[in-house]
Amino acid sequence: MLRFAGPQKVTPMKGEKNYLVYIPLGVGVVIPPWNFPAAIMAGMAMASLVTGNTVVLKPAGDTMTVAAKFVEIAYEAGIPKEALNFVTGAGATVGDALVQHPKTRYIAFTGFERSRPAHQRISRQNRAGPEVDQAHRPRDGRQRFHHRG
Repeated sequence: MLRFAGPQKVTPMKGEKNYLVYIPLGVGVVIPPWNFPAAIMAGMAMASLVTGNTVVLKPAGDTMTVAAKFVEIAYEAGIPKEALNFVTGAGATVGDALVQHPKTRYIAFTGFERSRPAHQRISRQNRAGPEVDQAHRPRDGRQRFHHRG
């Protein structure tokens, strides 16, 4: 990831001075699905961490033990406790509070039919337009990622 720390190459355009720099977004909420309790959860959390973001991991209720063990292993491997935070609770209360929190810069969420209400709640948070699969900046300035299941 160090190669992404500095300025990146861009295609030169006549009459323009362009540059590309990757920056961390800040606090991200990772809400992985229940049906892939390790793979998707670990991938979403680690991708956020290695790109310099802080993660609040809120697993599905059925997968709390797997996520807790992942966090334990991550701490043992040297991930700072300030960078990876673990919370549990009902999606309709804890998940909604995390999604709506003003310091949440993006949301990594994967869900299926069972999680349709969560999809709708996250989508309602996006005031800039319809539900999309890519990063976009709502009017409130917060970055959100939304992954469809």
